[in-house]
Amino acid sequence: MIGVLLAFVSSVMWGGSDFAAGVASRRMDVMRVTTVAYLAAGAVSVIVFVVVPGEWSSGAVMAGVVAGVVTVVGFLAFYLSLVRTAMGVSTAIVGASEAVVPVLVAVAWQGHGLSVLAWVGVVVAIVGATVVGLAEGGRAVGAAWWSATLAAVAGVCFGIAVVALDAAPADSGMVAPGVEMLVGLVVMPLLLLLVTSSRRARRIAAAAGLVAPARWQHRSTVVALGAGALIALANVVLMVALRIGPLAAVGVVVSLYPVTTILLARVVLAERLNRWQVAGIVAALTGCVLLGIG
Repeated sequence: MIGVLLAFVSSVMWGGSDFAAGVASRRMDVMRVTTVAYLAAGAVSVIVFVVVPGEWSSGAVMAGVVAGVVTVVGFLAFYLSLVRTAMGVSTAIVGASEAVVPVLVAVAWQGHGLSVLAWVGVVVAIVGATVVGLAEGGRAVGAAWWSATLAAVAGVCFGIAVVALDAAPADSGMVAPGVEMLVGLVVMPLLLLLVTSSRRARRIAAAAGLVAPARWQHRSTVVALGAGALIALANVVLMVALRIGPLAAVGVVVSLYPVTTILLARVVLAERLNRWQVAGIVAALTGCVLLGIG
């Protein structure tokens, strides 16, 4: 139960991070927002590792590298999916596809069994998260096939990252999530440098919607830094949840961040919640409870 609760806390942090990054992206392009976010995430990860050291090993480093690479790919795919797709739709697809990966791995490869009640919780949570996103604007919004595919790829990448962190040795502490953030801290500035130094790369990135001729905004930079800090903290909490909770349940609950994103939009941006979104939120939270009980 505690592991599931921590996974829920992690999902709230992820949802807050997505919301903050989305707000920052209104004034700065995606590439710069993501790079700034990773700068903050890397800094927080270093601090956490100093406070909570762990045992360095090839297994821990490999888990962190795998998680770091797929997370960077996931973020880029996720933001690319937002070019022509409503944020709620894309986030719902990401959350639903992410939830499937840990469950499949836990059942198929780790031999973990789930009770009937827990399986009901899995289904209810995934359906709830999907309904929350698809109900944006009061009705389902059709996504272009390529945007839906990119969102699904992003979700699978995030799900693989959860599985990779779960595979880190028990005595590794925060080494794996720290390495994950450091990978992004290295890769994103290099990508930004490539885009700024190569006209061809910049044209491709601009066509994809990753860069735009917008100036650096102080307020957006601060918000992006906050998004990055939330990412790092969410990973720390997720790592603890994976240590004391089952992979399948933790993987599903942590994928419920669309709920937080939409609730923040309601509170901060005064966006209204329609009845389908409310129903989806209730279903998602009910799924969390069922998973915890089961």
